[in-house]
Amino acid sequence: MKEEDASPLRNAYKVRSFQNAIKAIAQLDHDLASGADALKLNGIGSSIAFRIDLFLEGKEYDPAKHDVALERRKHAVANLRKLPGLGATTARQLYEAGCTSLAQLREPRFFEMLLPHQRINFLYAEHLEKPLTRAEAESIVAFIHEHISSKFEIIITDAYRRDSPTLPHLSLLLLHPAHIHIPLPAPTAHTRPRSLLRGNARNPFHTAYQRRPVRLASRLLQDVVRPLEDAGLLAAALGASPARWAGVAVRPGAGGRWKEVGERLRDVRARRGGYCRLELSMAPWGARGAALLALTGDVDFWRMMRDKAAGLDMHLNEYGLWRWQAKPRDGSAPHTPVAAEPASEVQAKARAPAYECDYDFDDAEWAGYGNGYGGASAGASGGASKGKGKGTGKGKGKDVEKDKARGKEAEDAQEENGYWELVESESEERIFDALGMEYVPPERRNFVFLRDKPPKKAIA
Repeated sequence: MKEEDASPLRNAYKVRSFQNAIKAIAQLDHDLASGADALKLNGIGSSIAFRIDLFLEGKEYDPAKHDVALERRKHAVANLRKLPGLGATTARQLYEAGCTSLAQLREPRFFEMLLPHQRINFLYAEHLEKPLTRAEAESIVAFIHEHISSKFEIIITDAYRRDSPTLPHLSLLLLHPAHIHIPLPAPTAHTRPRSLLRGNARNPFHTAYQRRPVRLASRLLQDVVRPLEDAGLLAAALGASPARWAGVAVRPGAGGRWKEVGERLRDVRARRGGYCRLELSMAPWGARGAALLALTGDVDFWRMMRDKAAGLDMHLNEYGLWRWQAKPRDGSAPHTPVAAEPASEVQAKARAPAYECDYDFDDAEWAGYGNGYGGASAGASGGASKGKGKGTGKGKGKDVEKDKARGKEAEDAQEENGYWELVESESEERIFDALGMEYVPPERRNFVFLRDKPPKKAIA
């Protein structure tokens, strides 16, 4: 740091980086073993970690020599991170193990270092880069309609609804008249700083980990995902929860034609043919408007909408627009404004638990499940997860009851301080109106030009 500080070409940012690193290391109560350990500390990046490794090895830092090596390392890590779902930590671990390019991930020693969803992204990378046409999207939706209950309503969202001629992936919203329960926001959602609404990516319908019986008893996984696996449409799962499934699906052939089911299943096992990324989201029937709003606009639009709601002391999520009604300190009931029209039945249903188990499996059915939900996608990651996660299903009823009890406890704790009022969820237009905004049509909900950084480049 002293050399840099005294240099005629002094870089103030580099000096500050050295100062932050020194401060972080000084607070440790143990010695550093490597630069990799230093990377875990706030204020230390790959360049300083590289210099720490040199120091621990007793080597002098030579700019003419080591800057080239450091630049080569940065370039290799950045190239590895082009694989969707592969973060900086895994990329650095791969580089340290000798992997310097995406092509080398095919080698077993490097492939085994990847997580299951990273393996799937790698195996299907060439397919997932290719955009879908609107005709292909419509053909897939028609296929799904033929293989699930006619009671389901399917709406193509995201880029399709914004009138884009091509789609990076296919995002579908599913609604069912029997799926009505709207989960409440977290009790602390109304106290979060507005800065937490400004994440790098939206993730509607993502839920925290729930026990396996709950995941498998969802209407989405049982009435939609399972039949589509049996029909040979779904090839691999990247993630699943009671309200959301994401993975790899088969593309239709030329002219929207589909092969016979047996041939499709053989192609899926051999990874032949074309594939695309498919996202399925299941929303309560009465949350149509909020769900469409969350799944149509891009990241920046959704962030802007949530920030607008927070500015009005409300909370917007994929299930609705909410207002927290705090109880007065004297314990009396909070004042609730008189509605201009009768409250919707949906608002009453919003107090229901966050999920409802629609199925009651016997032990034989539970024992037949592997890690996930069986079908063609179980072995799509190269057999890495094959045979894992089988269970007898014993105690499944107790697990579900425990989950419901915990949910009831959370609701009771919330009731002590106040409750969530559902302002609007059924209509996009009424949500805009409640926020004091003019209605923005779907084709204009693309604020990608507001980003500070360009989107991640495709894999070469």
